[in-house]
Amino acid sequence: MRVRGFLAAALCAVLGMVPQGVATQAHTVQVAAEGTAWAVRVNGHVVLRLRGHDSAVRAQAVAARLRYLPRGGQDVQVVPEGGSVGVYAAGRRIVSVGWDQARANRTSPYGLATRWAIRLQSALSERRLFLPTTRLVLPVGASRLVEVRTLPPGQPQVGPYDDRVVRVGWEGPQQLRVVARSAGTSRIPIRYGPNQREIQVWVRPVAGRLPDRVEAVVTGDPAPAEVVREAAVRAVERAVRAESGAVLEVTPGEIPALRPGEVWWGGVPTRVRSPFALPVEGRVLVVVRNQALPLAWPSRLLVSNNPERIVTDGVLFREVIPPGESVRMLYHHANGAGRDKVLTVRLRNLERRSARVHLQLSTPPAWHDTMGVGHAAARRFLELVAAGAGYVLELPPLGEHRFSTQRTPPGHVISGLAQLQVLQGGPLEVSVSVRTVYVLDRAVWWELGPDEQTHPRGTFGPPLVEVEARLQVGSEWAALVGHSRQLRDLKTGTVLQGDYGVTWRLRLLLENPTEQPAEGELVVVAASGPAYATFLVDGQLVDLKYLAPGRSTRVFSTTLAPGEVRPLELVTIPEAASWYPIRLEWRVR
Repeated sequence: MRVRGFLAAALCAVLGMVPQGVATQAHTVQVAAEGTAWAVRVNGHVVLRLRGHDSAVRAQAVAARLRYLPRGGQDVQVVPEGGSVGVYAAGRRIVSVGWDQARANRTSPYGLATRWAIRLQSALSERRLFLPTTRLVLPVGASRLVEVRTLPPGQPQVGPYDDRVVRVGWEGPQQLRVVARSAGTSRIPIRYGPNQREIQVWVRPVAGRLPDRVEAVVTGDPAPAEVVREAAVRAVERAVRAESGAVLEVTPGEIPALRPGEVWWGGVPTRVRSPFALPVEGRVLVVVRNQALPLAWPSRLLVSNNPERIVTDGVLFREVIPPGESVRMLYHHANGAGRDKVLTVRLRNLERRSARVHLQLSTPPAWHDTMGVGHAAARRFLELVAAGAGYVLELPPLGEHRFSTQRTPPGHVISGLAQLQVLQGGPLEVSVSVRTVYVLDRAVWWELGPDEQTHPRGTFGPPLVEVEARLQVGSEWAALVGHSRQLRDLKTGTVLQGDYGVTWRLRLLLENPTEQPAEGELVVVAASGPAYATFLVDGQLVDLKYLAPGRSTRVFSTTLAPGEVRPLELVTIPEAASWYPIRLEWRVR
């Protein structure tokens, strides 16, 4: 007994030289079958193997005791207990070793208990380091909390690392705060005893900054849903701060039309992505108001239609809009080159103060049908002008806005109509330029001269032709729409043939002076060649679509009672690429 007591005291002394403070749940304990034996593993190491008919139950009981060790539970002792020997940890018996287990392992109970105690002591005392992640990607200015787990619990050593890129600090015993300071890459070594792990941190700039809230103003009775949608998108685009080379994606869902005085608001999904920075996405709160504004009729018509067929890069048109002025612009160009071109219509603020502009835009996508795309632009623009529908765009000092940037395949045509009124600030410059798809936009600055074709290019007077006429039953009447010859280039005096982009407003008085009812109709004849035509008849849109040369179609028909006098208003715009003038005839059946 004295020898046994001495050995026990010596083993206790050796096993007792262990740091204190192990957390109960810090150790992983597992039970697994190994042939006819059941092994108990602590922190991945086999501590003991139990054999016999009840070894599975006993192994689970041992594992349960090990899982619930109190703090300081790595103090392991071997204690004789009469006919058996106990292995204790933190003063609690973990397992008793009798002769049955000792004979199975060809040793004595005390020898087997000592072996198990040494293994348990080693497993409980092992220093282990766990990191949930070894890679972080952070935007500049952001931070991330990383949980660092250790066995036994303790605080590892950190560093050295590049403190120009990141800053690291402990916020708790096992919580490491990593703060991204500047763009770059840094490795953060973490050491705990003989163990070392490493966190690699990539710090990147963000592709942009999203605003919390933006506001937009629209006009119109009503403002169509697509106008409200475009105003919302432009407001977000204006407020987002994107890095150079970033791509902005604004994808609003369904947005309703707004009547005067109505307000719509909602979260608009917005994303900024870049190959050189981290993407940013979220929802921007957009508030759109339909507000009445004093809109003036345009004082000038800007036409960019020469050269109509584009082969080389350059600036096709450039004009300055003074403060307070309202202008209309028509552009129509075909890609005559063998590769894709990009046509850009740009509005630039020339002053060091902000500017506000009211826009009415009709910019259909590029199409291979030159007459069809001109018709699409004119039809939509006619609706916008009739309803007074548009939106307000804000331009920062010396800033610019590209309200049309369209990629045009070979043989395709770009056509558009725009009406701009400077509400505040100015002057502004409006320009139309074209470049090959791989050429940088800022590299195109030279102006392209007009070719010898008759297509118009220049600045003309107010784009309005008004006609008043009395149409009587029993008399004939006809008008050539697009043949006013009253608009001339303000610089060269050249007549605008065809009145393309000009509003024709016809105020007609239909009269039946007879004593019998009479059926009358207004008919359009494609008198000059193939043409498209669109009319507003007392505010209702009538799309005549395509007319072959010499063909006619009815715009309006009515039955006039005896002595009836009826006013009628027709509004139309000669459409780019169609053959104008067309003839409008009054016929009585």
